[in-house]
Amino acid sequence: MKSVRFATKMDCEKIRDFLGQAKMEDDKINELYGQFMLLEEDGNIQAVIGYEQVEQDALIRSCLFTPAVDNVTFLHFFETFLQYTKEKSIRQLYLLTKHPQSLTIFQFFQFYPVDKEQVSEGIRRLEHFCKNVKQPKVIILNCQLLTKLSTD
Repeated sequence: MKSVRFATKMDCEKIRDFLGQAKMEDDKINELYGQFMLLEEDGNIQAVIGYEQVEQDALIRSCLFTPAVDNVTFLHFFETFLQYTKEKSIRQLYLLTKHPQSLTIFQFFQFYPVDKEQVSEGIRRLEHFCKNVKQPKVIILNCQLLTKLSTD
């Protein structure tokens, strides 16, 4: 049976192992474990989405799925994550990718390419962003979750 939940401190090693299988590292898991959404089946991680929040903006630090996760499950899992971020009053969500083929998938969720200068200052200061934006052919994507309403 598949279940979706947020990680606890006890999941840190499991998350580290899961990301390590894809040669991904995240040295802030111990600090940010509560911001990692897990998709599990029979106690085994099938997918992880981890983010880091700065004020009302957030950066997706990791988004990884096993081949066992079908398209419908992926769509449901990612939609659940987006709904959660909206409930947390996150206005903008950013992610970095080196895979142009993933653009179509993320555009389905209203993510669009932006220039580095368009990224909020708080996100630009994050270590994860600074390190990864320097990678060759990296694409910055942004999703506007909540729009500020003018009271003027």
